[in-house]
Amino acid sequence: MAEIKDSFAVLGLSKFGFRTAVSLFNLGAKVVAVDRNENLVQKISTSVTKAVCADVLDREILEYIGVPYVNVAIIGLRHAFDVAVLLVNYLKRHTKVERIVAQVDTDEKLEALRILGVDTVVFPEKDITDRVVKQLTMPNLVEHISISPEATIIEVSCPDKFVGRSLTELEIRTRYNVYVIGIKRYSTQSTEPEVMIAPGPETRFQPGDTMLLLG
Repeated sequence: MAEIKDSFAVLGLSKFGFRTAVSLFNLGAKVVAVDRNENLVQKISTSVTKAVCADVLDREILEYIGVPYVNVAIIGLRHAFDVAVLLVNYLKRHTKVERIVAQVDTDEKLEALRILGVDTVVFPEKDITDRVVKQLTMPNLVEHISISPEATIIEVSCPDKFVGRSLTELEIRTRYNVYVIGIKRYSTQSTEPEVMIAPGPETRFQPGDTMLLLG
C-alpha cells in the first residue's frame, strides 16, 4: 500500500464525511473522525485511526485529540451550515491545519465558504463518473469509489496535455467541476507510488501521474 504522510480530521459524519474518512484510512492515512451521533461513531470506530463522539465545536475535545495539528480538516456537515461556518472560523484562527475541505448543498453556501477562506468546497454532483470521463475525454478510468449517491472518487491517468502544467494553470475545478484531491506518483526508487493528498495549487503533473478526483 502506498504511504500517505498527511493526517486528516473528518468533522461531521455525513455520508460524504463517513465514506471519505473510511476511504482515506484504507489508503493508509491517519484519520480522526468526530461526530455527536454515537451510532455513527461506533460504526466507523474500526475503520479510522480514532473515532470520537463529541460536538465538533467543543474546542477542548478537538485539542485533546489533536485536531489543531492535522494537515487537512474535512467538514462533513452538509445540513448544518451555521456550525460549519463556526468550525471554519476556529480552524482558520486557532489551529495549524494547512487545508480545509467542506461540503455544501447550494451555490450560495459554496460562495460563502470560499469567502471565508475554505480551500476546497465540495458541491456533490450526480453521475460524476460518466460526466468526468466525458468532459476530460479520458478513456482510461482506473477506478472509482462511491462516497454517496451524490459523490464519487475516481482515479484517472493523467493525460499528456497536463504534464508539466500546474493545477492553477489547468483550472480543473473551474473547467470540469471536479476537485483534484490527490496525485499518485511513481518513481524508479520504489515499487509503490507516493500519494500526495490535497496537492497545492502550484503542483505540476509529471509523466505517469494518476489523478484522484472528487465530485
